[in-house]
Amino acid sequence: MRVGAATLAFASIELANPHLGDAGSFILPDDVRSSPASITLFTSDVAATTAAVIAAGARPNVGLVDKPWEQTVAYALGPSSLLIEFATPIFTP
Repeated sequence: MRVGAATLAFASIELANPHLGDAGSFILPDDVRSSPASITLFTSDVAATTAAVIAAGARPNVGLVDKPWEQTVAYALGPSSLLIEFATPIFTP
C-alpha cells in the first residue's frame, strides 16, 4: 500500500510465522482478539483509504466515525489481525 512517501507492506501470519521466533514473545492473534499492536495512518480521505485497504484484503472492523474534536476515523484488521486506524489529521494552531 502506498502511503504518501512511504510504502506499507503486510505479511500473513503463515508467511511470517517462521521468523516470529526472533520477535520475542509474539502472541498469535485469532478471530476473537486483534493483534497486541496497532497502527494509525493519517489520510485526508478516510473512506477511500479504508475501502482500498479492505479491497486489498483487510477486514472491516469499525466504519466511519466522526469524533467530537472534528476528526474522522475508521478501523480495519490486517491479515494478521493488526488493528489499523485510519484518521484525518488533527491540526493545532
